[in-house]
Amino acid sequence: MSGSGKLVLYELTPQGELKRAQVIDAPNADMAHDFTITERYLAFVLTPVRYRESVADVPQPFLQTLWWDSDSPVVVMLIDKHSLQPVHQFELDPFFAFHFGNAYEDGGKLRIDVARAPDFEVLM
Repeated sequence: MSGSGKLVLYELTPQGELKRAQVIDAPNADMAHDFTITERYLAFVLTPVRYRESVADVPQPFLQTLWWDSDSPVVVMLIDKHSLQPVHQFELDPFFAFHFGNAYEDGGKLRIDVARAPDFEVLM
């Protein structure tokens, strides 16, 4: 939900019906385009891309409503798959990531393959 500081998490049945939903607080959730799944977690790597409303009710293309906040960190959130509740959150130095590859648990570590760029300009 762009600009809300929230993520909407949901699970669908194999038939496409809503099984459950949860809204959680999530810093940097203005453009949560992708996430990864492991055996126990949903992992969100939330980059410091910010959303601003259109000015004077003039519609703008979505990409023009986004801006890069170089002073804010990346927030990584781990969500328990069974409860849909956050279980761990930490910050990293800012970088931009649009898509993720594989994610897996390696003992006590979570590993996520990510193509990263220094900032949002790569998408623009």
